[in-house]
Amino acid sequence: MENMKKKLTAFLAVICCILACLALPGTVKAATSVKPGTVKMVSVEADECSNTIRIIWNKTTNATSYVVYLREASGGKWQKAGSMKSSERGCQITYQPGVNFQVGKEYACTVKAYNKNSKKYGNYDKKGVKFTILPETVKISGISMDKEKTGVKIAWKKSDRSEITRGNYCHIYRKQNGKWKKIGSVKSSVTTYTDTEFEPGKVNTYTVRTYNSKTKTRGNYDKNGISIDLQKKTPAIVYNNPSRLVLLKGKTTTYYKSNSSVKWYSGNKKVVQVTASGKNAYKLKAVKEGTAVITMKVGNQVQTFTVIVASGNDYINKWVQNMARDIRMTTSNKETQLLLVSRYFVGDFSYANVYDMKTVIASQKGNCYSAGQVMVKVYQALGFKAKLRSAIHDNPKRYPQNMIMGSDHYNVEVVVNGSTYYLDASPEAHLVYLSSKTEVLEAYTDLMGNGWTRIQ
Repeated sequence: MENMKKKLTAFLAVICCILACLALPGTVKAATSVKPGTVKMVSVEADECSNTIRIIWNKTTNATSYVVYLREASGGKWQKAGSMKSSERGCQITYQPGVNFQVGKEYACTVKAYNKNSKKYGNYDKKGVKFTILPETVKISGISMDKEKTGVKIAWKKSDRSEITRGNYCHIYRKQNGKWKKIGSVKSSVTTYTDTEFEPGKVNTYTVRTYNSKTKTRGNYDKNGISIDLQKKTPAIVYNNPSRLVLLKGKTTTYYKSNSSVKWYSGNKKVVQVTASGKNAYKLKAVKEGTAVITMKVGNQVQTFTVIVASGNDYINKWVQNMARDIRMTTSNKETQLLLVSRYFVGDFSYANVYDMKTVIASQKGNCYSAGQVMVKVYQALGFKAKLRSAIHDNPKRYPQNMIMGSDHYNVEVVVNGSTYYLDASPEAHLVYLSSKTEVLEAYTDLMGNGWTRIQ
């Protein structure tokens, strides 16, 4: 019986060996004949900010890995760029513009599936997916009307890498009738542009695009652009355009025209000379002391205003008295008069460490101290008791929450009908407030230059 078991076991072992030998050639033959499927490309994108090529494809059958190839779109041999595991559906390839890839040139990418057992490649997209290496996309960072009201200033950031290396120019566009129109060009090292040909009374929209003049290639751009609203509005507090100007002898001042069709003429060219400055502005040159009447014409309509030219302390006194006169003509409300004066210095002046009073007034530049000194004189000319004071130790509750106060801040104290008020003269603060010793009574902001909005 034991002998029978041993013989049966030996017989079965022989049968298994025979079956295994019979099956083996068939298995090897099946493994070596497996061919991967065709890879379907999804997308190829060259990211100019990170200097990478992003490639995405769909999964295919019998692939143990995927091989990525690149070449010029015009043709040539496919060059292997990398190999990815079968679980991957995409990859990123880093490149150097101007070294292994040229700006403005079109390239193609394709992917093959590979089976390591059969050592076979699948079919592939022989044309590949095309892509172009473009100049950087700039990021628009700001827009505003310049201080002279003669142009719209657009600002942008060079790129995520802090400088533009693929283009040598930045082209500026303004939207007209729903289409982008090129209005200017600057070198790629420049990050601002002032449009003096803007459209008054409308919403002006801009965008910026990098350009490579060698390859005549343009980068991508912000298709929505950035806008500034120049339509006439009724702000919360208004300082009317004066009917009389006081200019410093020897100074040339630029003035914005509300209508591009307006023509300006000087009635006394020995005192004031008028010259055009672009489509939307005129320059007034104060030649010598005296008075000149400036005439503005639009068709048959005529309007005039007077220009007084003075120098030295006489200029300061006449300018202060003239502003006080215009404020009185605008409103008789005492608190509103206070706000209008503050709004003028805060909104129309540029920040600079300028202390000479003539220069502060004529150039419209100063700081909380020097502009505050001029503001005190205007309040005094209006008949109020006023003085400049340090505000650094004041209770913060007396001022708007979004007010930024430096290490040595000054504001103006004014007494009106027995009540004491505090106002600011900080150029470019774009924040006007009227405060008492304990609280904020009124506050306005003008962050985008589109009219003052009450916030408290």
